[in-house]
Amino acid sequence: VLAAVALTGVLMLRLKGTRLHRTLGWTWSAVMVVTAASALFIKSELPFPTLMGFGPLHIFAVITLVAVPRAVFAARRHGVSRHAGIMSGVVMGGLGIAGLFALMPGRLVWQVFFG
Repeated sequence: VLAAVALTGVLMLRLKGTRLHRTLGWTWSAVMVVTAASALFIKSELPFPTLMGFGPLHIFAVITLVAVPRAVFAARRHGVSRHAGIMSGVVMGGLGIAGLFALMPGRLVWQVFFG
């Protein structure tokens, strides 16, 4: 996830459509798919009932697994506005919202970073 966050900044600030953007974009996509897939193996330990160990944050992982390939296909078909829209949603939801909830005090990610 840290690699995706760092790459997001570079991808958003640099010129789009260049070889660098495409290369970093493929890297970002791979990191996000691996992160989302691995998140599905983390059991939710929320204080309220979950569905077979899956909590609300797992929804972001599933959406990411669907949205990232769609965004890549849109870019490859030169659907720039569709690509940009999907990627904006993944960044806001998959990194922003899910990241903020994962970093809440008492959660596993909070314990990893802040002990």
